[in-house]
Parts: sequence; structure tokens; C-alpha cells
Amino acid sequence: MVPKLKIWVLLSILTTILGLIATTYSFQHDIKIKTPKETPKINFEDPQAEPKIDFKNLQVQQESDSICNINEKFSCDTVAQDSWSTIFGIPLGYYGFSYFVAGIVLLTLGYLIHTRVSAFAYSYLLMNIVAFLISMTLFLYSKFGIGVFCPSCIAIDSVVALQLFLSIICRKAFPTRSSLKGVVLGGIVASSAVVVTLGMYFVFFPSL
Repeated sequence: MVPKLKIWVLLSILTTILGLIATTYSFQHDIKIKTPKETPKINFEDPQAEPKIDFKNLQVQQESDSICNINEKFSCDTVAQDSWSTIFGIPLGYYGFSYFVAGIVLLTLGYLIHTRVSAFAYSYLLMNIVAFLISMTLFLYSKFGIGVFCPSCIAIDSVVALQLFLSIICRKAFPTRSSLKGVVLGGIVASSAVVVTLGMYFVFFPSL
């Protein structure tokens, strides 16, 4: 493997790990905000009786003690309560998490199987471009649609932008030719990782 290409793979894996950390914080915060808070129904006739849960009086927690609630313009809580912060019952942060999982799978396989690293590099670059466009769209929606920024989302956007930047400056280290079959294979690997990761959400986390 070309030294510069090897450095790119290692740096990309490092940024992907940072992305996994940031997106984990993001979707966990979203779940915390939107998980119904059970309100006990007290039996005043018998104060000693065990409180019962009044399921008709469930409340959604509107605020949290998140460190990314800085002020009115930078608040994760406000952004998390927007209707578009969840799609098909899954927080947007978890979609980002699945993207980074796909990235680390693609990079790791490319690193271990040197014959595939060239093709997977192009597949990964395409992933970077798509993720960057989505990140910028969400950033603009946050600015003009909500009027509030989410610091953890900005951190995720920054990681995605950094990944694309690394892919572009190391582009010369990519092979001049790569088979379409290899690129498609990389796309299938990445897509499969995304689908499996999204499916796991419904196993381990509540649908919102």
C-alpha cells in the first residue's frame, strides 16, 4: 500500500471514531429528550399506598442538563424537539452513527484486504460527498428553519467535512484507475452496514 494512502486510511479511521462518539452523544440525547416521563398518580386516601402510573398523563421531558445547551441560539434541546429531528422513529444522530459505522467497516476491510483498498477508497469518497451534502442541508435547515444551532450536530458536521477534506487532499494517492465492479462492491458493503446498523436501533433503543 502506498504510504500516503495508508496514512489517509488511518486518519480516516481516527476521524470516524470521533464521529461515532459525537453521534452516540447526539442520538442518546435525542432519546432522553423524547422519552415519555412517567408521572406517578398518588392515592391521597392512602398515602402509604404504592404510587400507580397514570399512563394518560405521560409527559415528554422538554429540557435536559446537556452540556451543549449554551444559550437560545445554541441548544441541542431545542433542535431535538423539532419534528425533523426524527425520521421513521429514528433520531437523525443515529443515521449519522450508521454512516460512521459503514465508514469504519469499509476502511477496515480496505486496509486488511490491500487488493480492495483502491476500489473502497473511491466508494468511501462518494460516501463523504453524500454525507457532506446532507450535513450542509441540515445545517442550513437548522439556521433558517429552526433558527437554533445544535453544537453536537456542528461537531458531527465538522468531522464529516474533515473526512471529505482528507479524501480530497489524498486523492492523488488513489489509483488512477479503479474497476466499477470494485466501487459497486464497496457501495454494497457500506449500504449493508448502514441497513444492519439501522435495524439494530429497533432492537436496542425505543422508536420515537
